[in-house]
Amino acid sequence: MKALTRPLTLRSRTSALVACVALLTVPATVVPVAAQSFVSGSTGADGPLNPVCTTCVIDVPPSGVLNYTTINIGSGTTITFNRNAANTPVTILATGDVIIAGAIDVSGAAAVSGIPGRGGPGGFDGGVGGQGFGSSPDGTPGGGPAGGQGGVVGIGTLPGSGSGAGHGTPGTGNGAAVPGGGTYGVQSLFPLVGGSGGGGGVGGPLSSGPAGGGGGGALVIASSGTITLNVSFVSRGLYARGFSGSSKAVGLAQNVASGCGSGGSIRLVANTIITNGAQLDVRSVCSLGVVGGWGRIRVEAYSLQGNFSAFGAPTFSTGLPGPVVPGPGTPSVRILSIGGVSVPAAAQASYFNPPDVNVNPAAPNPVSVVLQGINVPLGTVLNIGVITEGIATRSSFVSTPLSGGVGLSTATASVTLPPGTSLLTATATFAQ
Repeated sequence: MKALTRPLTLRSRTSALVACVALLTVPATVVPVAAQSFVSGSTGADGPLNPVCTTCVIDVPPSGVLNYTTINIGSGTTITFNRNAANTPVTILATGDVIIAGAIDVSGAAAVSGIPGRGGPGGFDGGVGGQGFGSSPDGTPGGGPAGGQGGVVGIGTLPGSGSGAGHGTPGTGNGAAVPGGGTYGVQSLFPLVGGSGGGGGVGGPLSSGPAGGGGGGALVIASSGTITLNVSFVSRGLYARGFSGSSKAVGLAQNVASGCGSGGSIRLVANTIITNGAQLDVRSVCSLGVVGGWGRIRVEAYSLQGNFSAFGAPTFSTGLPGPVVPGPGTPSVRILSIGGVSVPAAAQASYFNPPDVNVNPAAPNPVSVVLQGINVPLGTVLNIGVITEGIATRSSFVSTPLSGGVGLSTATASVTLPPGTSLLTATATFAQ
């Protein structure tokens, strides 16, 4: 069975019923085929990447794809990225060799008190802490397919704390009553999706609760030549780490924690890949909060040289080079409308952005959600997940079976939206 990955996010903020949407892409089966050489598909339009700065920030283009000729990241240089509007993963293509002696970092951010940590490019934001003051004290789940659960007043081993997000491995729960996020994604990392956000903690009578940490981003580097990772004895490499939640005193002698984001995804594809001690880090780095799960690492080449076992991730895998950029036949699903309101093509789905959809507060529950499938088998039933601020757990709804043409199909679902701000995510699972 295959489950979707590759999320896009929408949200809106209003006192009425509101909805946010996440767009996910269903993975196609990857069958490696023996070949003389792998070609990355880079156009070379962005020229060579040979930065001389200590910390360089690159804007992710709307497509998410950067097309270089050659890449040479020196040992004193760290590359980070500004997310694009659709929050796609970072895809780096090169016509020639790639040498990374420095660092490329798509990690998520730590929460700062009541402000959720942002996910890295292609990853998901942490959940919001409870509002406190008796209004909506429970924490909100983190974003993504396996965001941590929000904290519940008086519940859990650490009463009121959220749980860690999952990805390649499960997140840590706050006792049996507040489980951690589960696992998702496929070993091939095609398509690519980042880590999920940690759950927010409860608020107290005097303050809001702590917010969750951001999930690690998603990065693929593909070269028509050789990828060389690092030089001996230099602790540098590629990073897609999930990060810390936070901890706050929300009542008399009561300290509440939030969940940490899960690690993201790193995929390398080339004819030859050489490692000389580089790090590929997809951990949940959790100095404050409840620990999230590991992300995923995938290395594909006809020749692997070096000690790849040193990467240490329990989700590390290898294989022959496969497709890098999803083609026109790749299955996908999206939400077209919620309660009769059209969803923007480029949904933001983030608490840091203005609303994507505002649903009329007078609209009766449940509301109708219209969904679209592209290259998804007819008869597939879609799952719609709903996260609402101030409600600690997700709710789930199912659609009618997809009908129409094989290339383009539709379905509907009846979804109950509580008052407040909600995030909707559509996913599909099918055998292929």
